Amino acid sequence: MTCEDRSSRRRLGIYLALLVLAVLVLTACASDSDDELEVPGTPGTGLDYALRLDGGKNDEDSSAHFRAAWARNLEAALEPSECPEVNPIEYPNGYYAGPLIDTHLHMPQLSDNFGGEDDSPDSGGVEGGRESEKYDAISEYEIPLLGVTTTLDEIACTLKQEGSTTAFTFFPVFENAPAALIDLAYNAVDRHGSLFVPFIQSSASESATVEAAVLEQMLSLRPDLFVGLGEIGESPTEPLNYPPDDPIYVGDFEVARAHEMVVYFHTGEGDHEAMDRALKMFPDLNFVVHADFVRPHIGDLMADNPNIYFTFNDIFEAIIPKFRFGDKQDFIDAMEQEWEQLIDQGLDHYEDLINTYPDRFMWGTDRADIVWNYDVDIGQLLVRFGRDFIGRLDPAVQDKVGHLNAEGLLR
Repeated sequence: MTCEDRSSRRRLGIYLALLVLAVLVLTACASDSDDELEVPGTPGTGLDYALRLDGGKNDEDSSAHFRAAWARNLEAALEPSECPEVNPIEYPNGYYAGPLIDTHLHMPQLSDNFGGEDDSPDSGGVEGGRESEKYDAISEYEIPLLGVTTTLDEIACTLKQEGSTTAFTFFPVFENAPAALIDLAYNAVDRHGSLFVPFIQSSASESATVEAAVLEQMLSLRPDLFVGLGEIGESPTEPLNYPPDDPIYVGDFEVARAHEMVVYFHTGEGDHEAMDRALKMFPDLNFVVHADFVRPHIGDLMADNPNIYFTFNDIFEAIIPKFRFGDKQDFIDAMEQEWEQLIDQGLDHYEDLINTYPDRFMWGTDRADIVWNYDVDIGQLLVRFGRDFIGRLDPAVQDKVGHLNAEGLLR
């Protein structure tokens, strides 16, 4: 045997040894995966946080590093904290004093930073939506991220201390890592009960929705957890915005109907006719819509479709840019200074509509874009404004707008 032959056999032996070692390591990781993925405070999750909805696994996401990172980020989001009791807020005479449900609350997304420069998902050069630059300009310290700039318990505490009894809450769930995100919603309900009414805000990398088969698989991870689908529809940050009667939404609505869910849809500019077609295609499915684009058409839509509801969270629309992208104190000052003007503007928009369709309108805040939106003093300010507005409506409709219409949807 030549030296060259012996050298080749030695290299082959080394390669085989390394291969056996790799198999042993992978087997050990697989056998320990349940322990790795168990998250404190998550009863018997058994969910793989690297699950891919196509039935396979992405090489990167299936690594122990990413599984452990998702679990670690979820644990940070679920960090428990105390919520001191506060004295009930006393409102002036004439303010609405009944139960108040916020039917439009965005739960901040779970951090997808896994501790490395290259860990965050890459946009792949995909162009953003019409307001992507505004969102990109928000300071990293003001971006609402669970486990980084706020936690689940802190948001729950804000709702309790502001006096909201319940919130329709949109939990973002992305198709490349649904399990950890769905477990967040599970923990919200498990820990705080009816304070959070969970909606699944399913989205893909370029649009505010996913294919029906993907949505069905997402829902299968925690059967019967989600009450609603949404908020879906027109997105200011995604480049692909489909009309409400597009086949992708028709498929999603079929899934929602099969699961007896409510659909929360953000209508875009010019979407009212497509919305009308979607409502007529699904007469046994209830839709909640919002956005100033649909406001001029909401009366006509309600006249023709008994399955459409509306959340008026644009009643301080003149200063909404400050609320979404501005300075906290600037927003507070503008609210206080323009209070009566904003109330009057809201009444001009909605009072007659609410009197005509008293069973279809609801209150909501649309907190989402900047972390101070979730501060207690901001929550108390928004609730005070909402109670003042509702208190100026006909007394016969106030409880309907404040909570009964929302409760009826849940039943």
